[in-house]
Amino acid sequence: MGGTFDPPHLGHLAAATAARTKLFLDSVVFVPANEPWQKTSQSPAADRLAMTRLAVQGHDGFEVSDVDLTRGGPTYTVDTLTDLHAEYGPHAQLYLLLGADAVANLMSWHRALELPLLAKLIALSRPGHALEIPTEFADTIEVVSIEALDISSTMCRELLQSGRSADQWVRENVLTYAADAGLYSTVRG
Repeated sequence: MGGTFDPPHLGHLAAATAARTKLFLDSVVFVPANEPWQKTSQSPAADRLAMTRLAVQGHDGFEVSDVDLTRGGPTYTVDTLTDLHAEYGPHAQLYLLLGADAVANLMSWHRALELPLLAKLIALSRPGHALEIPTEFADTIEVVSIEALDISSTMCRELLQSGRSADQWVRENVLTYAADAGLYSTVRG
């Protein structure tokens, strides 16, 4: 499960939990992007990695990988999956968990048509986003319906930047880290 995780929120955790359960996955690996090339990120990659590690603490079957930060430069999912194959071995079956919003934009991704060669593509339902699968991926994306929380990192940042609480959406340890690091002009709780 890749993304900016700026900040990681309970929606990410709920989606990962549901996918792990429904797909019988051994684990879900969260991979914060180093330099997201299609999004702007407000927080430095090292802070987003640290917050993601805090967010998954205590969740069995969740891991965090720094593969994109270690590689450096712009983050392209095709490179992430290639590096994860090298790390986990050639016989590991990788699944790429995608929200409906990401699925709709897949053809804009770098070397997008190579993705099904590297991982099973899984489209997860997300409130407020119709699932539109590009025709190029019609035969290679498995749709998994989950109870997803209607939340986004943008919404969490906006709450924090305005001095309001995001504690119902973001774990306390992540909020504490963000406040201590001066991210989002945060206030605790």
